[in-house]
Amino acid sequence: MKEYGSFQALLEAEDAAAIGGPDMTPDQLTTAIRAIYPPEKEALGVFALHLTRLPE
Repeated sequence: MKEYGSFQALLEAEDAAAIGGPDMTPDQLTTAIRAIYPPEKEALGVFALHLTRLPE
C-alpha cells in the first residue's frame, strides 16, 4: 500500500492502465475518481493498493 497527497500524485506515480484500464488517460481517470470522491475526501489521503492474485 502506498499513500499519496492527491489523485494527481497517484496518477503520476502509478500505472494509469492498472487503475482505470488501458484506454483511459490520466485526465479521464482524475475526472472519474473525483466524481466518486469529492475534494474533502481526497484531502484525507489517497491510497494505492497493489494486489496480486495467489495461485489456487
